Amino acid sequence: MMQTVHRSALGCSVLSVLLSALIPLLACSDAEGPAGDGGDVAAFPNAPNTPSTPAGPNAAPDEAEPANPAAPAPTANSEGTPPVEGLAPPPATGTGQAPAEVPPTTPAETPPAETPPAETPPAMETPATPPAEQNNPTPITPSAGCANTNANPPTGQLSMTIRGNRADYLVTRPANVATTQPLPLIFAFHGRNRTYLDFERVDASQIRTTLENRALMVFPQSQGGAGWNFAEEIPPSLEFFEALYTQMLSNYCVDTSHVFAIGHSSGGYFSDILACRYGDRFRGIGDVSGSAQDESRLNCNGSVAALLVHGTADIVVPFAGAVEMRDLYLSRNSCSPTTTNGPVSPCVTYQGCEAGLSVAWCQHTEPTYTDVNTGRITNHGWPSFASQAIANFLFSLP
Repeated sequence: MMQTVHRSALGCSVLSVLLSALIPLLACSDAEGPAGDGGDVAAFPNAPNTPSTPAGPNAAPDEAEPANPAAPAPTANSEGTPPVEGLAPPPATGTGQAPAEVPPTTPAETPPAETPPAETPPAMETPATPPAEQNNPTPITPSAGCANTNANPPTGQLSMTIRGNRADYLVTRPANVATTQPLPLIFAFHGRNRTYLDFERVDASQIRTTLENRALMVFPQSQGGAGWNFAEEIPPSLEFFEALYTQMLSNYCVDTSHVFAIGHSSGGYFSDILACRYGDRFRGIGDVSGSAQDESRLNCNGSVAALLVHGTADIVVPFAGAVEMRDLYLSRNSCSPTTTNGPVSPCVTYQGCEAGLSVAWCQHTEPTYTDVNTGRITNHGWPSFASQAIANFLFSLP
């Protein structure tokens, strides 16, 4: 009995000793968990060094710092106009929305969307006649601007305000010509749905080498609509012309005896309107693909010389309208039906007209523009010979 008790007591003593040694160790292990050695960071999702997104090929991008989007590819200009260097965009006005298109009130023929010729016509010969020199010239009448002491009158892209709206225009003058030398002045009017820069740089081929080198030129932007000859377009466009005419004679040295207007399509209509209303200001006009309308044949103030160019198969402005306009000039200028060749092929010039009031007629079959909607050849564009014909004709006027 005593032996049994002793063994039990010994066993308890050994067990107590072992337990007393293990308890501190267990307590120490609990006390030195993650705080002591960092523990398992996976157990702490908010730890500073924990990635918010798993790495690897399928990892989603970090939304907090998106990559810079690629810049959109430049869109080609559908009209084919070269970039305009140094031209700031017009200031924003109103709500920032594009102005509503003005519906035409005159049932005039609206050209379809057109593309310029794919190939540039061959360069024409530069006339040998120097600037301001005319055949049998009328005595030069200098404008007030000839007394302007400004050695560099403004050229390039300019603007003024017409009826509260910005009215853009381009002025060019021959290089290496003294600003005090009186020069002929030419107003140049673009076609419908085109711009003043389209006309000078794309549509009127060869205009730089045949006209700009020999005269001051003004290329205005139509006012009141996309063209010049609809009812709502005529009044603001006339107001723009009046302002430009006054400004050019005041600020530039102009030979007021040789002021001209040229135009294509709707701009040709407007050139005829100006020739009727301001026959006392213009010496002559050059009209390509225009036509007669009431504003160009009623109550005209004098008369002017005219060179008219038109395609026989024009599907935009009918050929018959151009023939009617030609006959009006022949009657107004008292010309005979006899013709001679020139100023260039395929033109003819009528004989017997009143002094200084020549009339030339150039019908052609050049395909020129193509209707982008139907693919049809319009025979409506600016033919390759037109600029040279206009230059030869206008600069030969007395």
